[in-house]
Amino acid sequence: IWKINHEHLLRLELRFPSDLEVQRQVVASLETARDRLRRLLHEQQSAQSGLAALLPAVLSKAFRGELTV
Repeated sequence: IWKINHEHLLRLELRFPSDLEVQRQVVASLETARDRLRRLLHEQQSAQSGLAALLPAVLSKAFRGELTV
């Protein structure tokens, strides 16, 4: 795996929009994407918790022969 160290970072040439308003728009767009990602991660965690809670009940019904298709 290629690793980035301090010297690599010093050699990088980063270009930013010179217009401050464009920079603000980019930041706002990135913040919106970050917030959406956080919401999606929260929803995923909630769904996983819900599924984990359902598993014992489903297995119990399965072993008692109570599941129907």
